[in-house]
Amino acid sequence: MKNPISFQKQQSLSFNYGKVNVRVSSIKYAESVYGNYTILKFINRKQILSSYTLNYYSSILEESKLFVIVRKGILINLSFMKCTERRTDGVYVIMQDGSEFRVSRRKGKAFLDLAKHKNTAYLNNNNLH
Repeated sequence: MKNPISFQKQQSLSFNYGKVNVRVSSIKYAESVYGNYTILKFINRKQILSSYTLNYYSSILEESKLFVIVRKGILINLSFMKCTERRTDGVYVIMQDGSEFRVSRRKGKAFLDLAKHKNTAYLNNNNLH
């Protein structure tokens, strides 16, 4: 049986046994829902609900070095990250579409270092280290 989702060298994902092709660069983020399902959100405001887990997508998409897991259940495309913001309850990632995700405490420092390396803009520059 053929894998219904495949990562091709031209940086695209195929869904529905090859009937739907999506460029990896058009994925804003992926979110784990309902346990073993994943919603992939795209720049054209469309989304796909997949029966594959977020772990499956992270193993494929993290190869591109554009995607990173910011907390359990959220995989973001760094190309669509607007900024980070430190609040009293932690660090948040703000996406270009206005979506906000809290960065886990364990991944916070490593994520901020990665975001700095990617030359990302920051809000509230106080004490981001």
